[in-house]
Amino acid sequence: MILLDKEPQERDGYRYFIEKSKDMRAIDNENWRLGFEPFHRNLDIQKLAENIFSKLNVLSEIETDDIILDIGAGGGELAFTLQEIYTNLGAKYIMIDLPEVLNLGKKPLLEPIFGPFPVNLEAVNSRILNEGGNVKHIIANSILHYMKFDQFTEGFFHSITEVLSPGGAAFVGDVPCREMKIAQSKAENRPFEDSDKNFSYAEIAKIASLCANAGSTIYTIPQPREFPLSPHRLDLIVFKNKENCLWN
Repeated sequence: MILLDKEPQERDGYRYFIEKSKDMRAIDNENWRLGFEPFHRNLDIQKLAENIFSKLNVLSEIETDDIILDIGAGGGELAFTLQEIYTNLGAKYIMIDLPEVLNLGKKPLLEPIFGPFPVNLEAVNSRILNEGGNVKHIIANSILHYMKFDQFTEGFFHSITEVLSPGGAAFVGDVPCREMKIAQSKAENRPFEDSDKNFSYAEIAKIASLCANAGSTIYTIPQPREFPLSPHRLDLIVFKNKENCLWN
């Protein structure tokens, strides 16, 4: 989970993180809720991992020695559940996050890359080359709303499309949608409380247009209804087409 550590006017480029909320980075006795807000804590982690994997694999099937990047991995049980799924298929699973977060976990990490993405893009690209160069899947779950200001959002998706191999796919999950929250508020007959972390349909369309210029297609997919935040959150899948285009 990536957390902003400064107000917008104080941020230094893509630098973000850590002291926003001590509660959100606390490890409970089971050590699988690291990085999750209290409302998420009754979520079945195995189902969440399977949801992420299935949405990616249907577009871009995993093969032996493919590289998987988990951006904002967080060091909790979700990352290790996904790691097990992928390594059982012969893929190479690489967690990316700040050391302050990854080192909070109580399990050994497989080849982590420390630092905030995409500030550490040079280190990421170097590891990709050393591992064979084929990034089949990227996972960035429940982090996009913590970096929501225009230039960072654009730079984040630019970096994803740059790192993905042609034919690869990225899961950018748990994105809060403004219009879905409005609809939910009306259905529950309560006032709508907006937040600067919500993405409007227009903002998602802008991201899709930018990715299209980079030779990628974005799919918006609902979450399973049993997920706690499914009434107002979407999952985005970025598929990098095999014909490359330039990012404009």
